Amino acid sequence: MKIVLVFSVMVAAVLADASPSFEASYYPVNNKPVDTSLKIVNGQNAERNQVPYQVSLHRRLIISYSHICGGSIIAPSWVLTAAHCVSGTSASNLRILAGILLLNDAGIEGQQTIDVERIISHPGYPGGSQVAPDDVAILRLAQSLVYTELNVRPVAIPPAFSVSSGTALLSGWGITVTGGSLPNNLQVANLPIVLADECKSILDGLLGANRNPFDANLNVCSGIVNGGESACSGDSGGPLVDNNGHVVGIVSWGLTPCGAANAPSVYARTSAYTDWLVEQTDGEVQPASS
Repeated sequence: MKIVLVFSVMVAAVLADASPSFEASYYPVNNKPVDTSLKIVNGQNAERNQVPYQVSLHRRLIISYSHICGGSIIAPSWVLTAAHCVSGTSASNLRILAGILLLNDAGIEGQQTIDVERIISHPGYPGGSQVAPDDVAILRLAQSLVYTELNVRPVAIPPAFSVSSGTALLSGWGITVTGGSLPNNLQVANLPIVLADECKSILDGLLGANRNPFDANLNVCSGIVNGGESACSGDSGGPLVDNNGHVVGIVSWGLTPCGAANAPSVYARTSAYTDWLVEQTDGEVQPASS
């Protein structure tokens, strides 16, 4: 009996070691070259003009600029993104590309490249690599965007403290597998919004309650459809837009490796910051009426 008991304990230990190990992680971009053959994890190629509010945030690395994060146009002079995307850099090292579908687009009608004049990160964001709430920032552009009929349009922020349900569209140029390269074509995925309590329970189970930084008041989650759709490195700061056309989430963090079955992606809950966004932009950004 003692031998059987010891053997059982050993088997349990081996199985525990073999189970997936996840970490809560921001989704910064890697520095590998763009691989145009890759298709968000388990997403699909966006169509041109499908996501006219999406921008690519580029950071200067020595003499050239590279995509680091996504962002959303919320007013002619303002872009919404994640605070961790702009932590540790200055506005003079940043610019945004609007009106594009492909990262290497050039000469597209309406395409605009504009420098960033000022970064305003939420005062609650602690900085550093440890995942935390309040991962929200806005970028004041050096000149106003010129809206077009098709490919440069704003997205509405939601009413303060509103709660979204149903499905929402995630978009971004993030890598499509952990360790992979950036796709050239913008990716999209229609994903279910997960109730806050359910998301916390799932993340507690995958990370452990003591290692789960999810805040039900300040975060929102998207779930999966076919077992592994998720945001990943390079998607940070990008939009999650509900069926009402409101940017209800800002890509913040998730589990690495990306795309694990039943593992939600986590976003800053935009409606928790609506009043702050209006205040910081002197009213240039206004929430949707309903």
